[in-house]
Amino acid sequence: MKLPKYTFKTTRKRIGYCKYEGCGKEFYGSYIQKYCDIHTDPKVRKNKKKKITNIGTDNMILKHTYLYPVDMRFKCSLDGCKKEFKITIYPRTYIYPKYCEDHRAAYKRNLFFKMMRRP
Repeated sequence: MKLPKYTFKTTRKRIGYCKYEGCGKEFYGSYIQKYCDIHTDPKVRKNKKKKITNIGTDNMILKHTYLYPVDMRFKCSLDGCKKEFKITIYPRTYIYPKYCEDHRAAYKRNLFFKMMRRP
């Protein structure tokens, strides 16, 4: 069996500056490298934490005991919207949308409020 001859290409080294906030240290590394030797370890870098939001703000929690999927109609929970929308309720699933299809995105809800405030 013949194996392909693979030669490892050496990476070009260059002088770069650390992209970590407030460091700016000059280091000698490959052109892809962003951080100096100290900040290369992910444990040292700052982690951005996600904001924890309550599930019930944009969704309704519907406790039910249905054994088969059921179609139900609900009114949009947005003040000023009188549309009805259909939801299929599945067994062992309790979180469903609170708003109609037109207002499910936060951007569309804010736009609706702006339109309602206009005279």
